[in-house]
Amino acid sequence: MLFRSDDEFFEPRFHLPTGIYLLDGIIGEGGFGTGRISEIFGPNRSGKSDLTQRVAKAFLEKFPDGLVFYFDQEMALDKKKLNAIPVFKSNRFAICYRPTVQKLFDTVIKMLKKIHAEKADVPVLIIVDSIAMMETDGEAKKALKDVTVAEMGRALSSALRKIKPIIQETNAHLLIVNQVRKRIGDQYTPEESPGGEALKFACDYRLKCQQGAKYWIKASSKKDGMPPDR
Repeated sequence: MLFRSDDEFFEPRFHLPTGIYLLDGIIGEGGFGTGRISEIFGPNRSGKSDLTQRVAKAFLEKFPDGLVFYFDQEMALDKKKLNAIPVFKSNRFAICYRPTVQKLFDTVIKMLKKIHAEKADVPVLIIVDSIAMMETDGEAKKALKDVTVAEMGRALSSALRKIKPIIQETNAHLLIVNQVRKRIGDQYTPEESPGGEALKFACDYRLKCQQGAKYWIKASSKKDGMPPDR
């Protein structure tokens, strides 16, 4: 068969609101789709974690049986702030931690398979906050002077290839928080983010936060070869 029919393309079963009505409209279809991967990135103190927690809150309120697993890799969550919000005190919201990229993604894959086997129709939101604070298994065994940035890119590329089909099968959405850092003396690419090009390639939605409560969204659809920016 030379061409694919419409029913062969993946379509999200659920859409996750961001908690910001205008932003849902920019993304389209009411928010992030399940079976997708998204990245929220930006400089330090630009509101990335606050926006992520807003997404988690809106998700739990919309889906009474939905589950949220928040991997707090920065260990910076304000528990008093979270406890003041009723939905975060439920057993449907779990705060997790894994020391390396490989261990985190292995845990997520096992967890999603188990949930899908028990409750196939339950939507799941996985949050990783943030990739910039993580290391690989190889880095964990090396001295600081021997660590290279290429290891993270290779680890993420492998992990994302493995987890993408699992996310599509299990009605899950993977939301990754990332940092933006300045490149000194590079006028062509003045900013970079950890993880190399693998994360940018795998993401269906990329949302950039800037100080001053401004949000930009770039949404891509795997149906269209070269999707337009929104």
